[in-house]
Amino acid sequence: MGRPKKHFVPFLLLLLAFCILLLLYSAHPNSICTQTLPLNPHSISTTSAVYATPTFSLTIKVLTLNRLNSLSRCLTSLSRAHYDPDLPVHLHIFIDHFPNQSKSDIDLKLQESLGILRFVDGFEWKWGKR
Repeated sequence: MGRPKKHFVPFLLLLLAFCILLLLYSAHPNSICTQTLPLNPHSISTTSAVYATPTFSLTIKVLTLNRLNSLSRCLTSLSRAHYDPDLPVHLHIFIDHFPNQSKSDIDLKLQESLGILRFVDGFEWKWGKR
């Protein structure tokens, strides 16, 4: 084999320059890459204030119609669950309206709806906003 042809020399110089730039860039990573998370989530980090403030909150959305007993069991179970006391857990309750039916059933449906509304209004949620 002989000497490389002259038209490969600019390509080799360009490849060498690209490798040097890549090496210099990887030697100075940006600040996002230098932040490391602790392996133990319960360890106390004194180097950064990022861990001191919550970065998220949890919102539980409950959809209900006309089943007061099921709603009561669901909300009681949610309130007895164990949540992180430092992070808020919000509760949103959406009550759907009963479908239009005959006039004879409307009083019963309104009484059921009133019972659900009273239960939801009196329900205590200590983990966040309700």
